[in-house]
Amino acid sequence: MLLSSGLSPQMIRTRLDSGQLIRVRRGVFVAADAWPKDAAGQHVMRARAELVLYPAAVLSHRTAALVWGLPHPDLVPWEAREPTVSEPTHGSAKSRSGAVIHHLASLPAGHVTRDDAGYAVTTVARTAVDLAAGLDLPHALVLLDAATRKVCEAMVGRIRRADYLNLRLIRAAREVLIDAAKARRSASLARPSRSPSPVANRQRSRCRLGTSIWPGCPRPCSSMRSGPRTERSSPTSTGATRN
Repeated sequence: MLLSSGLSPQMIRTRLDSGQLIRVRRGVFVAADAWPKDAAGQHVMRARAELVLYPAAVLSHRTAALVWGLPHPDLVPWEAREPTVSEPTHGSAKSRSGAVIHHLASLPAGHVTRDDAGYAVTTVARTAVDLAAGLDLPHALVLLDAATRKVCEAMVGRIRRADYLNLRLIRAAREVLIDAAKARRSASLARPSRSPSPVANRQRSRCRLGTSIWPGCPRPCSSMRSGPRTERSSPTSTGATRN
């Protein structure tokens, strides 16, 4: 990608008119032969253009999910929505929306890595936790399960089907996601903010996944009512549910 400061306005106009350059966003251009043909690649390219102008930012949320190949929770694919990046909470940065959404986030060094092109991106675990915080329980669990599998793959290298039955590996991968969720929650609680909205309160609640607690997901609830057991109650009518 090129910054406009490297070329004169006339040179830029000439190359745009001839089709040699494509304007990704104001002030950032890419060679026409480097512009992706698919919607997913164009989505990621637009987010990367933000990093050219905002070096402290990282690809995050939906864009990071595209980078890692995480499943989208509904019928709308990640690339059909606005690209997303995150900037540090310190300094003069402000959360803003537009062609590219900018989030403010406290990102420890362990929550950021590099994609294949060398651009900063949130890790699989942090990406899944960020997105799960805004999803309902079924969609959040699908996303977290996919992220756990990818963390397992990263730990093993060439993973086999039998590895997904390795409880020690699964617990280790699950701990990576739990640590990311705890760090995200701690940062959000430490950040000065306005009175939380009901939606924010729901997103800060916890959900149980197997034997683990996932901060940032909605709490599952049961519509079954519990009550004292009477002599006429049978073992199959006590309202017990399986975890």
